[in-house]
Amino acid sequence: MSIFLLRLDPGPGDGPTVAVKDLIDVEGTPTTCASRPVAEAAAPATADAACI
Repeated sequence: MSIFLLRLDPGPGDGPTVAVKDLIDVEGTPTTCASRPVAEAAAPATADAACI
């Protein structure tokens, strides 16, 4: 099962669509680890994880 909580616009281009698990930092998006307590305190990531 896949659930998308947030859809990011990567900008112009015809590249592939990918899903990023919320355990991986995406700049400007809180990394919540699927945890409500973490989500309540999480600030947006300041940079993308190296794997992004």
